[in-house]
Amino acid sequence: MNKISRNKIFKSRYFLLFLAIFLLTGLLLSFFIFKNPLEIPSSSNRQSVSKIAFTSYRDGDGEVFLIDINSLNQTQLTSNEVDDINPSWSPDAAKIAFTRSFNGTHDIFLINADGSNINQLTSGSTNDLYPSWHPDGSKIAFIRYEDKIANIFVMNSNKSDLRQMTSSDQKVVDKLDWSPDGKRIAFVSNRDGDYEIFIMNSDGTNEIKLTDNSEDDGKPAWSPSGDKIAFASMRDGDWEIFIMNTDGSNQTQLTFNDVYDTYPSWSPDGKNITFYSGLDGDAEIFIMNADDGSDLNQLTFNKALDTHPDWH
Repeated sequence: MNKISRNKIFKSRYFLLFLAIFLLTGLLLSFFIFKNPLEIPSSSNRQSVSKIAFTSYRDGDGEVFLIDINSLNQTQLTSNEVDDINPSWSPDAAKIAFTRSFNGTHDIFLINADGSNINQLTSGSTNDLYPSWHPDGSKIAFIRYEDKIANIFVMNSNKSDLRQMTSSDQKVVDKLDWSPDGKRIAFVSNRDGDYEIFIMNSDGTNEIKLTDNSEDDGKPAWSPSGDKIAFASMRDGDWEIFIMNTDGSNQTQLTFNDVYDTYPSWSPDGKNITFYSGLDGDAEIFIMNADDGSDLNQLTFNKALDTHPDWH
């Protein structure tokens, strides 16, 4: 066999070996890709795992909107000439409680997650705001303002059995949130002259003060695991997002901006936090990593205010 023939055989074998390695690599990659496909929530689950309810003023007054985290598609749920604000998802994601302002008062309403079947839960001369669902969906807590005094009230989600949980000397203000186990409520009081965050048992007993500084702290939001609370604080000169343990320890700042960042709400898996911010000149909805504030992403982009996000 001459030298040219030997070279051809060598090159042919080299080519076949390369082709075999290439095909084997492709086969292995295909195996792993099809064995572990990207998990996209089914249509029946997307609503519960990837939507944020929020308030938008893009049509001239406050309305309740939804934004899908996967597609960023937005859906308007309410449309009228009054303000619909403070949306709060029910635990099963079937309904949203919110505050409607009309005739000089604020009342709690319910709406289905598809925008149908609006029902009024409270009425009268009082102002009822910041609804928060019990984790089993049976009750709704909210703040009632009457004669310039605010208290926490709780009612069944069918508006029966209305009960007052705090007294006027507790000086309750601002947003509240129920713990994931339903045993405690985080709330805000200005009894010390500035806004501070407290927790209490769901029956109104055993108050514990979590924050204590000369600036305002507010908008508490319990993590899904129940071991942390996100909140907004003015302690660096403007509203910023913080997290802390539920005993008030390890208070950690997540946002560092020269504009307001406020109204935090946790993702269902506890890995991210949504909030609204003035970073682009008006209030828009953002999300970030819950551990350190990294991976900041803006979700809404318009000239109107988008506020009060609640993630489910």
